[in-house]
Amino acid sequence: MLYLIYGGDSASRLAKIEELRKELASIYPGALETDLNTEEINEDKLDELSFGQGLFQNVSVVILRNTLETKELKELFGNKIKILASSLNVFIIGEPRTTKDIIERVEKNGGKAIFLGLEEKGLKKDNSGFALADAVARRDRKGAWALFVEAVSKGARAEELHGIIFWQFKNLLLVKNGGLAEKLSYPLMKAKSFAPKWDERELKTALSRLISIYHESHRGTVEFPIALEMFLLEVV
Repeated sequence: MLYLIYGGDSASRLAKIEELRKELASIYPGALETDLNTEEINEDKLDELSFGQGLFQNVSVVILRNTLETKELKELFGNKIKILASSLNVFIIGEPRTTKDIIERVEKNGGKAIFLGLEEKGLKKDNSGFALADAVARRDRKGAWALFVEAVSKGARAEELHGIIFWQFKNLLLVKNGGLAEKLSYPLMKAKSFAPKWDERELKTALSRLISIYHESHRGTVEFPIALEMFLLEVV
């Protein structure tokens, strides 16, 4: 089964993914959950997840967020829509935007395309969220922390800030690994200028910790804003 969630802001997509994840957990108790990062996506991995099943559970839930950032990944996803939609496992794709062709192909093959509306105004209107992401990328710990506290004081949701920071780390890892032959977008060009400040191991560790913060906060084992603030103070 394939769910394509697109539109809205990062917070609304996170909320919709979490809502769907909880619904699936009630249908398939004990299902194995996998968050797939950009650097892990390739044809073999998608085939493995499409056809593979756990030892004690028939269904796996695979979540991909903001992962279709390059021409190659978009083409790969397009070629795999039929397989993902017909899989016994469940794939949840969360993207800020997509194309009409992709939406039509998802629905034609039995998947569900869920539009969350146009991007909401608020935090992104004054670009403070992206200022935070840039401070994180250039390892400005004091600046990142100050921008985080300011954003929270203005009512920004931890989920939204988490999504922006997660997106920036994925950009950093993407350009760190190279292999982008096409012309880079402005965000990726900026990430490329910050990438020398990080090594690949640090970026992978940061992404893994951000994923853990997201899941642990929704399980109630940590407070999302506090965990994210500690991440900024300890990792940046």
